Amino acid sequence: MEQKEYKIALLIDSENVSHSVIKPVMNEIAKYGKIVIARFYGNIEKLSSEWHHTALNFAIKPMHQYYVASAKNAADMAMALDAQEMMYQEKVNTFFLVTSDSDFTPLAVKLKEGGMHVIGVGNEKKVTQAFKSACNEFKYFEYLQDEDENNGSHQAIEQVIKDIIIENGSKNQMALS
Repeated sequence: MEQKEYKIALLIDSENVSHSVIKPVMNEIAKYGKIVIARFYGNIEKLSSEWHHTALNFAIKPMHQYYVASAKNAADMAMALDAQEMMYQEKVNTFFLVTSDSDFTPLAVKLKEGGMHVIGVGNEKKVTQAFKSACNEFKYFEYLQDEDENNGSHQAIEQVIKDIIIENGSKNQMALS
């Protein structure tokens, strides 16, 4: 059976997501295919310099939305409209919706109805069952691994084992018993 090639649109609700989860999200996306479109939505002026730096490093295009009124969802609306436009243009076949905001549930449903593969990524404690169910797959920030972090932990474990052998063995060897 031939594996489907995923052409991915990465859409990030930057007002709902920390910059610190972007690298692990990008590592996860790499397992699926190539990113065709990468955008983050929000009032860019209100985001931290770390957010700007992260977006620049991963070539994620900012989609600035001013706050037109307090407690309104201008950025969410822009993200939803862009997603539908992308679906109809047929440039992508997979959407990574990076948010814990359940307001994106109707968008996920609409994208699935349009034949798109929808992968949600959010905070396990904040995301609703409805949003998770609306996606084909759902990933939690808490379980995504930063590959550098993972390699670092393997190296740390290896060093601990070497230290135990050196401290307790002779000639850099130790009896297994």
